[in-house]
Amino acid sequence: MLVRLADYYNTSIDYLLCRTEYDIPINKIKPNGICDDDFNLINDINKLSKEDKNTIKEFVKFLGSK
Repeated sequence: MLVRLADYYNTSIDYLLCRTEYDIPINKIKPNGICDDDFNLINDINKLSKEDKNTIKEFVKFLGSK
């Protein structure tokens, strides 16, 4: 139920429970020094299954070894 409310109001469960003063979901907070493309890529990867994340990880290792 809390997840649905947080999604509806586009905020975090912690904010709904008064456990933080930040009303922005954690996946929307971009760290300093990271470009928009990299931030979006990280969010896209976080949505993948564990198996798909491992595939991406192996591919990145492969590209790094070239």
